[in-house]
Amino acid sequence: MTGSSPSSTGDATTATSARDFLTAPRKMVRVGTWNVRTMYQASVAAQTARIMGEHSLDMVGISECRWTGYGETTLVSGEAVIYSGREDGLHRQGVAILMSRKTRKSLIDWKPINERMMVARFQGKCTNLSVIQCYAPTDDASDDEKDEFYDRLQDVKRLCSRHDILMIMGDLNAKVGSNNENLTAVMGKHGVGVRNESGEMLTNFCNANGMVIGGGTIFPHKEIHKLTWVSPSGHKN
Repeated sequence: MTGSSPSSTGDATTATSARDFLTAPRKMVRVGTWNVRTMYQASVAAQTARIMGEHSLDMVGISECRWTGYGETTLVSGEAVIYSGREDGLHRQGVAILMSRKTRKSLIDWKPINERMMVARFQGKCTNLSVIQCYAPTDDASDDEKDEFYDRLQDVKRLCSRHDILMIMGDLNAKVGSNNENLTAVMGKHGVGVRNESGEMLTNFCNANGMVIGGGTIFPHKEIHKLTWVSPSGHKN
């Protein structure tokens, strides 16, 4: 992988005659999400694929990949990447989904939305899986920018079949905190810290849509495992 964006494809719809089932009863699907800060550097995509393999993940949602345009590319090691980025040529934001070879065979279709959002649909044996990969504005972004993000996320959710399993993953730049008053069904009881404005927007979105935050708040974890973000200065949050 070179330091430039891969070539875009003209069609984001996949047509495969013989697909594998990604989801099935009693089948475990291993999914991860990672803000890589950039894949606009040589070897970063290959490094991400290597780590995905080390953890036996079926797919990884990538935030801040910084590729422009949209399209699909296949790595030398065989993993596939679908991505959605800016259309103005600036290498900022950008989202992608990295898939194992087997997972790629279950991809039905996908749609780039913008530099902060994309949606993909995977074949399941009993029900299909829709995945929205996103990269939310940081908490210090303007209210208009954050409102626009969640309005678009709501629109994209409506694009997904109501019969599908729906998973929204990515870097939501949110702290939901430990206060779960009236939100136990959304975030459980194992949160940590104080909720920020972005966390408020995330919990409101999930509550309105009957969704559950499946991070470090639903199940008990050690405190160190609930802190999933490290700033460039080394400060954990």
